[in-house]
Amino acid sequence: MLSPIRAAGCKRWPCGAEPAARHTKRTFSDNAADKRVGQEALRAMIQIKGPRDFAAGCTFILIALFYLWFGRNLSIGSSSFMEAGYFPRLAAVALALFGAIIAVRAVAIDGPGLEPWAWRPLLILTGCVVLFGLIITRAGLVLTTVLVVVAMSFAGGRLSWTRLAGFVAALVVFMVGLFHFGLGLAIPVWPQ
Repeated sequence: MLSPIRAAGCKRWPCGAEPAARHTKRTFSDNAADKRVGQEALRAMIQIKGPRDFAAGCTFILIALFYLWFGRNLSIGSSSFMEAGYFPRLAAVALALFGAIIAVRAVAIDGPGLEPWAWRPLLILTGCVVLFGLIITRAGLVLTTVLVVVAMSFAGGRLSWTRLAGFVAALVVFMVGLFHFGLGLAIPVWPQ
């Protein structure tokens, strides 16, 4: 009895199709070429189109991991009886998810590139926050607000002295109205 392949008139393989070689020797140069092609394909697939958004997303994720790490020993409780670690953990997870969404979106959508950091404003603003915390109890709310706002004005662009004086006066009235009269906090208004 003839096999179906021979009955169809083919001598060895169906319809004369030759199979691919079973064992081919590959050289080192072939492997290196394949590796380069794979790396180029990977680069083409994971190209960051929005570097600024990608950096922001990664920063949010790092901050969330920081808070999760330092809040790991706080008890969570339940949603009906929240304890000290409930809200920080919830906020950290939400921040991490938000950062992941921004980072993934930066891979798919074009965005602006990264610019060099402006170190001077960053250092001045950080120093002003520390200054506020250090002198608020001794210098009082009015003097502390004036000093911090004037120091912060050096972080930004040029601001005329008349505008700065108007901004300081408005902020002093707002701070005293909110913290002293509105919330009734025990922060001294004037230096002691």
